[in-house]
Amino acid sequence: DIAAGKAGTTTAVQMAVARVSPGLVALDDGRVLIWGGSVNGKADDMGEVLNPGSDKTLKLKISGDADLLKSTTLTTAGPAVALLSQNTTQAVLLVAGGMPFSSPLSASDAPTYLVVFNRASGEAVIKPATVAGKPVHGGLGTVLTRTPSGQVVMAGGLVALSAQAPCAATAAECLLSQVLLIDPPTDVSAATVDLTAEVTLDL
Repeated sequence: DIAAGKAGTTTAVQMAVARVSPGLVALDDGRVLIWGGSVNGKADDMGEVLNPGSDKTLKLKISGDADLLKSTTLTTAGPAVALLSQNTTQAVLLVAGGMPFSSPLSASDAPTYLVVFNRASGEAVIKPATVAGKPVHGGLGTVLTRTPSGQVVMAGGLVALSAQAPCAATAAECLLSQVLLIDPPTDVSAATVDLTAEVTLDL
């Protein structure tokens, strides 16, 4: 119910890992993926899955890009998570922003990446994501919203919880005044997946 957008709290489901504002994604087979927000900062604890009718989640087996897996900024509170695509074998999530537990005053280093969830094995593979060949960064409060056509809107976010600007306005990690309309990828086999933004708006 919560993943479907209904408000409320529940003690009926027990997660395997304590989390702060994780992303929730409901799949078409009734399962719910829970991603990010792990307070212990371990890559192995990035994701869980809740199966229909179960009162306990199962931890996902995590693999993928070595640099991402060892990054201290991978685990964030409040990441933006959206479903990019799904079929009978896998579901692909886009993850951006949030506030890294390792640097709680700045989100400028939070990575943007894909999660490729294998439905059969329960394994999640993480891959760096770029847009038009360039890194793209989110922040705390970045919004990822899936449109009825299957595209994902990425917009906004706060890069720092301080009075000073964290970096020059022209730096890539500070360009949070843009709105990107991202097309779902047709192929996620590459080590780094380059996404296409059909529309880029400057606010």
